[in-house]
Amino acid sequence: MRKSQRGDVRYWEFLRAMSRPVVLDTLPEVRLLEDITRESAARLITELSAYKGTRVALSIFSNGGDVHGSQAVAAYIGNPANEMQVEARIYGNAASGAMIIAAACQKAYIASGAFALIHKAAAIGPDGKRIPADELPKEEVAVLDAMNAEQVALFQKRTGKTAASIEKLMDKDRDMPADEAVELGFFDGIIPQAMKLAAYKQIPAMAEDKPKTVAYKVTAGECLKAIASGEIHVPAEQVDAKITALEKELSELKASKELSDKAKTDAEAVTAAEVKAKEALETELKASKDAIAAYVAKVEALEKTPLKAQTLPDGTEVVIPGGEAEKKEQLSRAAQSVKASQDTMADYFARKQKATA
Repeated sequence: MRKSQRGDVRYWEFLRAMSRPVVLDTLPEVRLLEDITRESAARLITELSAYKGTRVALSIFSNGGDVHGSQAVAAYIGNPANEMQVEARIYGNAASGAMIIAAACQKAYIASGAFALIHKAAAIGPDGKRIPADELPKEEVAVLDAMNAEQVALFQKRTGKTAASIEKLMDKDRDMPADEAVELGFFDGIIPQAMKLAAYKQIPAMAEDKPKTVAYKVTAGECLKAIASGEIHVPAEQVDAKITALEKELSELKASKELSDKAKTDAEAVTAAEVKAKEALETELKASKDAIAAYVAKVEALEKTPLKAQTLPDGTEVVIPGGEAEKKEQLSRAAQSVKASQDTMADYFARKQKATA
């Protein structure tokens, strides 16, 4: 509304259009929720090819990306032979290459609060910054000029504006709010608030259920062939290489699992053997402790028995139980049993330390 004057017929037409709620039909949907690469452009063409001769909604939330890929998708959508009716629906933003695709659609709508951006194609350096045209070879400048001319023609067709006014907008390289983008003719209307909110709720799920794909390198020429045929032909050697790589990865994963399972089995066997040995040692130790307790009891009983000596009728002296000799013998046996138990315990801990190491 900044460019229209209140006396201008277009201004009042715009106000009337804004006051009428846009009713969007429920359509099958294809989604562009990522930066555009040649691979994602090829995927998008493949998905759109399933809707030849029908209407389909193209939900867009993208910062743009590769110009070749964007123009290939736009050319596919605009190819009359495909008899497609693609309806672009912008959520969040559509910038750069995403606007090229949106402008090629037969209908285009943008959500309130979303933004659109158009600009001229440029060469990007390793640092991510644009390279000035005067620093580029003439051949590369010519390619960029051709790309920009194609953009201008596409935006002219969409908006009905002059080439000069389109180029001026591209030079500004700025975000256009939804209402301005509609007024300028890039979109046919504003997406209703309820539909916008419903779509925003689905965006995380949209990203999660994006089809799992295998990336193959394709040339710009192959993209252009896909526009005419609706098919992407991947060289057999690329497919074979991918299959070989995946089979190798699967084999390595299986080998790793087998090693892990074996290590687990070995660890369980060692643990079981260690438990069994420990139980045997504990049984042996208990028996030794019981024997020591028995010997100690005997010694204590002997200590309480007074020394007695008797002389037989023939004059021979004998030592009866409770005598000094008997005490010494019982104490000696107890000491031997204690030493045996100590040796058993020492052997157990030595074996356990060796197994741990």
